[in-house]
Amino acid sequence: MYRVTLPYSTRTTGVDIFDTDNTFRQRDIDLQVHLLNRDDGTFHKLLDLYSLGEPTTQMVYYYTEDDILGIHTQVNYSSGYAATVTSIVVDDSKLFIVNSEIHVTRTLENMLVTAVNNTTSTLTVIRGYNNTPAAALVDDDVLVAGIVHLPEEADANGGNGRVPTTEKYNFVSRFSQSFKVTNVQEKSAMYETGIGQITSVEKEVSDVMFECKRKVNKAMIFQHRGTYSTSDGTIYCSQGFIHGIEDNMLNLANYNDSLSWPVLSDFIDQLCDPTASSTEKIIDAGPYLFGAVLRMRRDMSTPPSEYYHPDLNVDAVSIRTENGNTATFLQDKRGFPPAEGLAGWGVCVDLAHVQKREFNGEPMAWRPNIQAASQHIRWDEYFGSFSLQMMHQDCHGFIRGAAKSIID
Repeated sequence: MYRVTLPYSTRTTGVDIFDTDNTFRQRDIDLQVHLLNRDDGTFHKLLDLYSLGEPTTQMVYYYTEDDILGIHTQVNYSSGYAATVTSIVVDDSKLFIVNSEIHVTRTLENMLVTAVNNTTSTLTVIRGYNNTPAAALVDDDVLVAGIVHLPEEADANGGNGRVPTTEKYNFVSRFSQSFKVTNVQEKSAMYETGIGQITSVEKEVSDVMFECKRKVNKAMIFQHRGTYSTSDGTIYCSQGFIHGIEDNMLNLANYNDSLSWPVLSDFIDQLCDPTASSTEKIIDAGPYLFGAVLRMRRDMSTPPSEYYHPDLNVDAVSIRTENGNTATFLQDKRGFPPAEGLAGWGVCVDLAHVQKREFNGEPMAWRPNIQAASQHIRWDEYFGSFSLQMMHQDCHGFIRGAAKSIID
């Protein structure tokens, strides 16, 4: 045994760190390996903690989404119509049936529908119905569909019925990554990880788990749905969050003058407008976008609440929009890093209508000894499945292109 000089000594009389009788005093060692910048992504963690759905038994799963149809449309004629015209072209004629009323919100005129042509989107009407003043219509005048009144001895009115919306579906992605664990690594002391249900593993195992979770986090945001065939069968790729957004994208084009408090407040309020929406949104934001929100504090009518989120381990700021809705911004430095050009991005999530789903019996898990081991080497695998079910896309959105602060 070699004796070396150590930076401390015992306080016990007659006993040194290594004395002549080989009396040995153990030092305390923290089994937790503290790693810098170890974060597998806030979006993934957010869903795991607060929105984990039931496993699916099919690689392709369907779900229904019931849209609430509007009851208003607009005049579709650039020249408008005089107060005496009774044939009117509109954007959507299917909202109206014969004997129903139309309310013109700008002029307060009521009209009675006497015929509907859904092929040409043309309504035949009686103008100035119920002694309301007939007035000229202009292009894009709003027409609100009224009720169909029932006469005293009449039969039930005929209606259009309801056309079901297109069915919604997604695939479930399966993934696997194998790695080797040497005999030396296997026999070395394990350390605490705090990852999932696994409390202590070899560091090589933990590194692969961490790497896969980072990739899954990105896939659940950016991956596009699709399938393709290989010699081993079909690969299914689930659709990520960004590709589920059809309308609600705020593009700032890397120009922060485009991002003001009125713009941001109106964008969030628009996402809260659908009847299915919650009154609170979670916005997983890159550092540039998070910083831009903090710079807006002086413009907000209600002071924001800043705090450290204990479950997600990120800084958070909760803001109140002009319409009284709430949005909590989470600073996600690792999920939207500057190095990947994503620091100005943010995904706006309504947790009531988005869920992470897995294939039944295939959660993310570590599988030791997946095949016969070679001498001094053990083959392991990190394996699992994931998918994203995002309903009511009008309740979600994303922001891109917030710029870095002017002063660097």
